[in-house]
Amino acid sequence: MSDSSAEIRIDQSHCNYYLSRSLAESGWKILFIDPGRSSRGGGGSQGQSLRVFEENGGHIPDIVAVKNHDLLLIEIDSAYRRACKSIAEYRQLEGCLIDAFSKVTSTPINRLLTGFCRTGKTVDPVSYVSKMGETGASIDLISVFTAPRIVLSHWLTHAEK
Repeated sequence: MSDSSAEIRIDQSHCNYYLSRSLAESGWKILFIDPGRSSRGGGGSQGQSLRVFEENGGHIPDIVAVKNHDLLLIEIDSAYRRACKSIAEYRQLEGCLIDAFSKVTSTPINRLLTGFCRTGKTVDPVSYVSKMGETGASIDLISVFTAPRIVLSHWLTHAEK
């Protein structure tokens, strides 16, 4: 099998792995990654994070990360419209999630940030990010892949600036 990029699918698992690596390289501590087709539970922050969402009866994000006093929840899907219901739910549960993750991390969490990552190759990322910003999407971070393993992330809010 060759190492051709044409053979690599930019599916949810691919996005999850490479986006979480990119976030970690930017100083985010990854607490939870939804493994998709395998067990989500376990010990440590992975299991604790899963319990937070199960106890609140909500959707489970694809990535949960913390940095300083910020909690970041990311949904990964082929279209924002498929993820917006989950993101709206996180906003409704903001107080509960901040309290719970303050306990999980033993650090006061002051702010909930949300993000969306689009699966598949995004041919014109500048245009896509611009359109997302114009829609008034209630997200702070947008991430896209221009090729396998190449993720571009843009903060729509001033959360990271």
